[in-house]
Amino acid sequence: SKNVSEEHLLAFYKEFSDVDYTNKYSNAIYHAVVNGYVNGYSDGTFRPNNYCARAEAAKIIYSILKGGA
Repeated sequence: SKNVSEEHLLAFYKEFSDVDYTNKYSNAIYHAVVNGYVNGYSDGTFRPNNYCARAEAAKIIYSILKGGA
C-alpha cells in the first residue's frame, strides 16, 4: 500500500460531494478510484449508499481483471 499525503486525500474527498473521511466506504472508494476501477458520476457524486447496477458491476469487474484504466 502506498503512503498517501494528506493533501492528496483532501483533494480526493473534494472530488465527490457525497464522500468524506467519515464515510465507512471512503478507503475502498479511494483505492477503487485511484486504481481506475470506478470514477463516480458526472454530477460530482459517488453515491456510495446506492445499489450497484448490473452494468456498473460488470464494468468494475472488467476493469479489475484488465488491471485498471
